[in-house]
Amino acid sequence: MCTVIAAPTLVSRTALRNTLLGMALPSSGWRIESQSALFGWTGTQSLYGVSIFDPEGNPLFIAESINCDRSLLALIADQTDLGKIRLQQPTVYLVTHPEGSNVEDLLTELVPEEKASSETQSTLVVEIIEGI
Repeated sequence: MCTVIAAPTLVSRTALRNTLLGMALPSSGWRIESQSALFGWTGTQSLYGVSIFDPEGNPLFIAESINCDRSLLALIADQTDLGKIRLQQPTVYLVTHPEGSNVEDLLTELVPEEKASSETQSTLVVEIIEGI
């Protein structure tokens, strides 16, 4: 029971944080890292020093921080309401190619077309702070 209660803290303060974040990206070489994090069952969720890299190791996205106003319990209880995400000082390194862009490449792998049309829609509000 103590391990379950402490799980968000243990994940946020160890290398397990980046391992779990990596599970959100396609296994084709995309990588996500954060310098630190604060997770909690009842509070907001925060990542600091966030970077996403393409399969060649080039940066795609960097942000000073990413914050979610929903608690882990709220996210588990209602997976269709992702709340408000705040991106602090985000930078996107967009690279175009004849078939599209690096951003489109990632999104295509994250949400294949057949999956996107068959699943329940989620609600998400994104706030960009000090970004373009």
